[in-house]
Amino acid sequence: MGKVTDLINEHIKPIVEQLGYEFADVEYAKKPEGMTLTLYISNDTGISLDDCVKVNNAVDQPLETLDPTNGASYRLNVSSLGLDRKFKTTKDYERYVNKEVEITLFAKLNGKKQYTGLLKAVGDSKVVIDSGGTQIEIARKQVASAGPHI
Repeated sequence: MGKVTDLINEHIKPIVEQLGYEFADVEYAKKPEGMTLTLYISNDTGISLDDCVKVNNAVDQPLETLDPTNGASYRLNVSSLGLDRKFKTTKDYERYVNKEVEITLFAKLNGKKQYTGLLKAVGDSKVVIDSGGTQIEIARKQVASAGPHI
């Protein structure tokens, strides 16, 4: 992770969590409108615009004080994870246990590179899906991308 995102995780993440949200991810990237700092939040009931505003207001002054970009300007966004966000962490997978997921592999497993099914179990090294009544165990290191089935 970069210096900016490390600082955000260390200093801003606790503020978001104190508000009762999961601090799911942070992204600091160049966008067409300039540098953008995006905080991704989640909770069990879903994220509303009011939730994003609440977090934005809570982190605005601490970010000013922290100055994670050393004076460089940026646009702050607070966002939900979105329905089509690809899984990055074990926590991302855990949110979708007993829900439909799509998994693409780097190499074929049982003759296929893509699987769609119900996510049954998640571990640090593997996932298990039920695809058409068949339980398939997939090593996480074999997964090229995974996300919700939409």
